[in-house]
Amino acid sequence: MPVVSWAETAKDLFRRAGLDYPDEKVAASKPCFRVVPLAGESLSAAIHSTIAHVTTRNVVGVVKGSTNPNDVVLFTAHWDHLGAEPDTEGSDKTYSGAIDNGTGVSAILELAEAFAAAKSPPGRTITFIAWTLEEQGLLGSHYFTDQPLWPLNHIVGGVNFDCLLPLGRAHDMVINGSGR
Repeated sequence: MPVVSWAETAKDLFRRAGLDYPDEKVAASKPCFRVVPLAGESLSAAIHSTIAHVTTRNVVGVVKGSTNPNDVVLFTAHWDHLGAEPDTEGSDKTYSGAIDNGTGVSAILELAEAFAAAKSPPGRTITFIAWTLEEQGLLGSHYFTDQPLWPLNHIVGGVNFDCLLPLGRAHDMVINGSGR
C-alpha cells in the first residue's frame, strides 16, 4: 500500500465526491458553515505511531498559606505544545500553542505574580503547576497524582486553565466538566 499524505488523501477523496478540497476548507472556516456530504465516498487508513522517550518536568510554584498552610489550592495549565512538527505539511511547522497552552500558562503566571506580590499571604497554600506531556495523554498530571508533592487529601480545590479564548471582556461564566 503506498504511503500518501493526509492532504493528498483528502484532496482525492473530495475530488471523487465532486468537491474541491481547498474551497471546502475555506468554507469550513466561515460562520454558518454547513456540513457537505461526500456522496458515498469512504476512507480506509492505516496509521502507524512511534514512541519517543523524553525527559521533561512539571513546573511548580508555591505561595505558602498563613492560617491553613496544609490546605492546598491548585491553579494549573499545560505547557507541552512547544517547538515544531517536522511532518506538518506546508512551510509553517510551528506548534501553534498560543491559545491552547499560552493563555493558560499566562493566566497562572499572572495569578502567581499577584499572589506573590500581595501585602498579606493567602490563608491556604496556593500552588501554580504547569503540567508537561498533557497532549500525550495527561502524563504530567498523572505523574503528580502518583507522586504528589502534598497529600492528596490536603488538596482542597483546583482550577485548570486551558484555551482561554481571546474574545475581549466577558459578561458570563460557563463551567464545564463532570460534577461542575
